[in-house]
Amino acid sequence: MTFLYVGAFDDLSVKILNEILFSNKNIKKLVLIKLKSVSINLIDFDEIISYDYENLILGSYSSSQNKIDIDEYNFIHTDFFQISKMMDRIHKVFTYSFDDRYEMYLNHLKGLSNILNLTNPDYTLFTNMPHEVYDYILYKLLKYRNINTRFLLHGMQMENYFQILSDISENDTRLKYYNDCPDELQNNSLKLIYEKNKDLNHVQFYMKDDFYPSNRLKKSILNSFKIRWEFLKVLNKKKLFYKYMIKIVADQIESFSTRKMVKGFIAKEIDFSKKIIFVPLNYQPELTTSPMGGAFFDQRFMIQMLSSYCPDDFQILVKDHPKQGINFGRNKSFYKSISKLDKVLLIDPNINNDLILKKSDVVAVVTGTLGFQALCNSKKVLVFGNTFFKFFKEGAFPIKNERDLIDFFENSNFEKSFDEKQFFKFLNRCEEIFNYGFIDKDYIHFSSFDMDKNAIAVAGAVYKELFNE
Repeated sequence: MTFLYVGAFDDLSVKILNEILFSNKNIKKLVLIKLKSVSINLIDFDEIISYDYENLILGSYSSSQNKIDIDEYNFIHTDFFQISKMMDRIHKVFTYSFDDRYEMYLNHLKGLSNILNLTNPDYTLFTNMPHEVYDYILYKLLKYRNINTRFLLHGMQMENYFQILSDISENDTRLKYYNDCPDELQNNSLKLIYEKNKDLNHVQFYMKDDFYPSNRLKKSILNSFKIRWEFLKVLNKKKLFYKYMIKIVADQIESFSTRKMVKGFIAKEIDFSKKIIFVPLNYQPELTTSPMGGAFFDQRFMIQMLSSYCPDDFQILVKDHPKQGINFGRNKSFYKSISKLDKVLLIDPNINNDLILKKSDVVAVVTGTLGFQALCNSKKVLVFGNTFFKFFKEGAFPIKNERDLIDFFENSNFEKSFDEKQFFKFLNRCEEIFNYGFIDKDYIHFSSFDMDKNAIAVAGAVYKELFNE
């Protein structure tokens, strides 16, 4: 058996890999995509083919085939706009030209197809939802070839838990069936999650000013230079270096202009006598919109639909993510187009969520914590993306198209909130379906597991879901 493991990026992912190999002796060949800096010490296992993440993320393949399989191309090309948007998260060298993005897309398609031809994996596990261009294309190729594939996804708002999923376009549909679950929360973890999110003044740890992800270098001029230098070494193209240097200057000028323009769009007053749809935007670029947003990875599409179909006695309050970078994930045209929409107000991104949530009649999200927090406060939530809480049918309303939105506004009683006990049933169902543990070290402080016990738990869940169908 050949096992492809995508994401040996830190000591936690290596521990999980070791436990998977220990629990499944049928794995004879291991194919790894890993960081160069991560040390891999595997127990009694030495047949390994390894590929460096730093090269693959930039489309640099040492033995790339020249031809493209047209059937594979046809299967994947419908996702090109989604993939192109994901490139926002890559080094800015790739943000200035459609042709450069398309060339990179083709490099990935050819290079990753060749890797699969050479290694021929039987099973694949991604340690996170594929969302970094190369891994998303790899995921699509694996799907096309019917190779047994799973990915881990942190439970997002369910802090102590993670999911093992097989389909990016949908979450776990078993979450729909919660009517027979108890109507009181069954453990202290669920109670704590619920109480924190019910508190409108609670600030998620990743939103605090001093938070920085444990798997990334802290920001500094020196580290920024090192990161860019490594990217440029991989590129090894002189013309791109010059284009990049020019773009740095152009970006700074454009950012200053955009920041000034956005300030002018922010509403000075909010009319709280009207019904309110609160739209807290997701941070971009991130997996919560690309790919979890599906067609709504461009969040202005969601806002345009709301503007077109909500009744005239509503106003739509759009709040940008407080940590959103200017011209990174969203550009000037994004804010300009929103400002022109009927019934839409762009509000200060630093305004307290508690005030707006209390006054809101509806909250609209692609995915995101504020949607979950709204449900904890018995607010109706329009969900445009593929997140787990969209399956709570009493309070969450999945929106896939205009008809769904029209039906919601025609049939909803905005004066009536849902029964809290129904939401408790749903949370108990989540606890049944999700797996206890963490796949991101930033969540270790929520868990009763240490790193070793957690690795055993994650590996056990993977064995059950992936290898023991």
